[in-house]
Amino acid sequence: MADAGGIFSDRASLDAWLAEHGQSAAVSLQVHEVHRRVAVAIERYARGRCLDAGSGRGPFVPQLRKTCAEVVRLDRESRGGVPDVLGDVQDLSALSDGSFDTVLCTQVLEHVPHPRRALSELARVLRPGGHLILSVPHLSMIHEAPHDFFRFTRFSLEHLAREVGLTVLELAEAGGLIAFLAHAPSLAALLSLRRLGLPLPRILPWHRRLWVDLVRRLDERLGMPARFPCNLVLVARREP
Repeated sequence: MADAGGIFSDRASLDAWLAEHGQSAAVSLQVHEVHRRVAVAIERYARGRCLDAGSGRGPFVPQLRKTCAEVVRLDRESRGGVPDVLGDVQDLSALSDGSFDTVLCTQVLEHVPHPRRALSELARVLRPGGHLILSVPHLSMIHEAPHDFFRFTRFSLEHLAREVGLTVLELAEAGGLIAFLAHAPSLAALLSLRRLGLPLPRILPWHRRLWVDLVRRLDERLGMPARFPCNLVLVARREP
């Protein structure tokens, strides 16, 4: 979300604190569900040499380092730590074909004008038999404007994966319409409590119970993830 002033003006500093303390998923159910499903995919598939493409503040780097022999962070700018490679996912010409066993790319494709080109590059740098772990939004507010170009359905994601030679192994919804609608109030509540000077370590457990656990029950009870998915998480393999 772009920091456009008002209640969201402290978002960058909040994100920095949460990333530093390993609590990036605590912002809302929307964010939590993406992190939860990506974390499961990392545990199951991430091995060997890994490219974290569009790593941002690197919320998944600690977990990747537990399962992968090497983690290479790539981003177009430095946000919360200098990336190992400065670059654009649409042009990974600095990286060799088949040079990674795993590629992680979360919440990035919506920010590039040519997502198929980016996905083709991610597939190219995967070795045969390697795995891509990817997340994209289906429902989302405008964020990081003007670099906010696309939203995806499971059908478009499957189509793009097949076009670049990937076999889809898993494709799951992460949160639904209620998770999407609750994201802004959840974030606003967290920022307001922080502005009051309340210590975040004390706030977060209560925030999680209200804005993650309770909202998830409502979201799932109404069947929202299947009908109105908030985000999608894909695992695909590059075939020989």
